[in-house]
Amino acid sequence: MNKIIQILSVTALIQCLVGCAATGPLFSPEATLANDGYAKIFVYRPSRFANSAGYPQITLDGETKGGLKNGGFLIIKATPGTHTLIQEHSWKWDIRANPVVLNVQENHKYFVKLDTDASVAFMGTTPSGTMYSVTRGVYFAEVEESIGLDEIKNLHISN
Repeated sequence: MNKIIQILSVTALIQCLVGCAATGPLFSPEATLANDGYAKIFVYRPSRFANSAGYPQITLDGETKGGLKNGGFLIIKATPGTHTLIQEHSWKWDIRANPVVLNVQENHKYFVKLDTDASVAFMGTTPSGTMYSVTRGVYFAEVEESIGLDEIKNLHISN
């Protein structure tokens, strides 16, 4: 019976991890072309095991632009000016990242990375067992175009 429970647990975990991963088309450099009067903001999330079982909704100026799955990216068109990029708190994503304020220019490209981490720290031993503390984190960071292009090249459109 324990073996069946273990198999079912592993199967459920794999389904969750796959369901929370980006599966759209792979990034294409042609997607970066920006010559239509708008700025293009590439919001991407490197594939990480930490926090991989969920994903946030990305919002620009209060308008939801899509879910940012593990190993994925979104392309957001924006008019020239100042915009605020945030990730929404929901049942799929219970940690908050700092907002990013971008001052975008017409026909320019911007790259914003949403990265996550997790750490486990030994807290001590008690008569009932060993105690650990788990810390999870998430943050937005605007990155230079050359870094963004290198980091996004193996990611998929988040869908």
